[in-house]
Amino acid sequence: GHYAGNLRRIARCIADCGADVVALQEVDVNVPRSQIVEQPTLLSDALGRPWRGEFVESIPLAGGEYGNAILSRRPAFGVHRWLFDARDQRPEPAETRSAIAMQLTPPDDVAQLWVVCTHLGFTQGAAQLDELLAHIHDTIPPTAAVVLLGDFNTYPADDRYTRMVEAWETAGFHDMGPPDITFPAAEEPRKIDYVLVRAPRPWRIAGTTARQIIDGTGLSDHHALFVD
Repeated sequence: GHYAGNLRRIARCIADCGADVVALQEVDVNVPRSQIVEQPTLLSDALGRPWRGEFVESIPLAGGEYGNAILSRRPAFGVHRWLFDARDQRPEPAETRSAIAMQLTPPDDVAQLWVVCTHLGFTQGAAQLDELLAHIHDTIPPTAAVVLLGDFNTYPADDRYTRMVEAWETAGFHDMGPPDITFPAAEEPRKIDYVLVRAPRPWRIAGTTARQIIDGTGLSDHHALFVD
């Protein structure tokens, strides 16, 4: 989010957990409320080389941009940015949602690896998920492994979560995150952030060595979801 004074603390949190890739939502670029800075650039600079940040604008905001970002300390061999046609009606005015995809292996590599970050809406999340899966289908080879991360604005007790899980499993995605609360700021704290993995042959999910919620108090209104 727009916790400008905490960017270095966020960078330390990323460094301490040893992440290779980080998916960020509600990111500001040159917005007055966050001191007119490029948040992905500041974070990658604070982490140091070889970290890099890539950003997708969802909407213009106060003379700047607001959207999603991926930070990676692995080289990127391609970046794709997608805007969804289904526009969320909450909050007012209608808000465009987006996703960003980063290719982490050379295009000619038989075993390709991609990371996708998104932030789906409250009212149009199901339609946006359909668009997202269509973009993945049209852009990413079916033999590639895909890690899909983000704030999906739905929780396990919600009917929409059931429909989304069915869509994920149909597309070969499986939920790898722990079932803990990731959004404590809500009136009813809940899990709305997920790490999903699609691993077709020759890829194989060997298992997870760590799945945890990292306390984001003072850094964000969400906790961080970490999967190794």
